Amino acid sequence: MSMLRDTYLLEKVLPTEERVMARQEADRVVAGLAVATYREDTSICEIGCRGGDLLSQLASRLSIAQRAGRFVGVEQHDADLSRAEGQLRPWLSEHEINLHAVIPTGRAPASVVIINEADKVVSDSLRRQALELAKATLIPGGVLIHLCPKSISSATVLAESFPRVETLMAWRDFVVIAAWNALAD
Repeated sequence: MSMLRDTYLLEKVLPTEERVMARQEADRVVAGLAVATYREDTSICEIGCRGGDLLSQLASRLSIAQRAGRFVGVEQHDADLSRAEGQLRPWLSEHEINLHAVIPTGRAPASVVIINEADKVVSDSLRRQALELAKATLIPGGVLIHLCPKSISSATVLAESFPRVETLMAWRDFVVIAAWNALAD
């Protein structure tokens, strides 16, 4: 009986653990690229910020580097937005953080725009708005990072608008794609 239980656990639990580990690795890859690309007087915008996990990691990394950051988070789900507010509260003294339920209409310059669909797919209209935001606000050398299911072939769409597109990480059911807005000056 124990062997059957162990087999069941390996089949049911391990894939979830693998997915969590893959998401954590994806967040590390995204955070590293975002912090390296971030420029003062611009912002890092995450569309689909869930509970603020990635934004919190970015705030932590910038704090360790003794750099102030400007963050914009967009999350349509009220419960996730509330959780993000709580998670990001400790960083408010060091960083400017604004959370929204819809994409803000202001077009402040951004060095990083993240469309985060690794856990929850956003609507087609929100994805289009996020892409338009990236095209309108990314500074030269800025990067659009898309965490998305493999079923959404964003690399082709991004290649139509950005001169350089790379897949940074691929896992069973999601990919991390980066698109640069021309070369840095």
